[in-house]
Amino acid sequence: MTNPSTSLARAVVGALIEAGVREVVVAPGSRNAPLSFAVYDAAAAGRLRLHTRSDERTAAFLALGLTKVGSRAAVMCTSGTAVANLHPAVLEAAHAGVPLVVVTADRPARLRGTNANQTTDQVGIFASAAPCLDLSASAAPDPEGILRHLEGPPSPPRGATFATSSGPVHLNVQFDEPLLPTTSTTSSGEAGPETRRSGEFGPSKWQERPREVARTALPSGEDGPRTVVVAGDDAGPPARVLAERANWPLFAEPTSGSRTGTNVIRTYRLLLDGDLGERIERVVVFGHPT
Repeated sequence: MTNPSTSLARAVVGALIEAGVREVVVAPGSRNAPLSFAVYDAAAAGRLRLHTRSDERTAAFLALGLTKVGSRAAVMCTSGTAVANLHPAVLEAAHAGVPLVVVTADRPARLRGTNANQTTDQVGIFASAAPCLDLSASAAPDPEGILRHLEGPPSPPRGATFATSSGPVHLNVQFDEPLLPTTSTTSSGEAGPETRRSGEFGPSKWQERPREVARTALPSGEDGPRTVVVAGDDAGPPARVLAERANWPLFAEPTSGSRTGTNVIRTYRLLLDGDLGERIERVVVFGHPT
């Protein structure tokens, strides 16, 4: 049985596909996890192409560019200040009449106006540049209503700044806990990403027994890819433990809580511009890198 957030995310992705969206750019975050998993499954089934960008502004402009060259694209991001970083690309799309789709994850309506963390007022944040449809996980998904919104208004809304009816549209999607699907399989029958993330080596296990997880979660050895560990904000000890267990270089930011031990390289920003950056084949990321 799927939870409400998973059902809503799948309805949104289904409507995107029906509206002709074939490219989706995801800027990962915690609140948009249901969308990320739904898009992953759709991409695994060959229904769309998935791109990932850690920076929301970059993600939005990639989606804008993909739409401009003829393949309608959507950009997805998490809640809060992340949404504001989409605004420049939305304005570009509005002025150029490009039908970019913006999908933003949001906290449930009951948390609005409560001073809870990252509860930015996202409804209508783009004003007349992108008409907004606010969707709630507490109500049954309405794929037809979502599709009508994606098709755009027949004429510009009254008082709109932009003269064309063809332009970006905004889906603001409220997601409540739980954010992770309970089970999922891809079209090939393999376990989807939520199975790997919420199963034996989920976040709670990293906290309970990080050394054991570090030893078994990823392969190491001379024959494996050249790997580095990047520890962003609030990464904590697991990043250092994994780097030391696998004997991988650790690039730890000052706010990571991981900037200690024998494998940390404090001058990595300078080194990445040279030969080191070209030799890296795999990156394991903890926390929120800047």
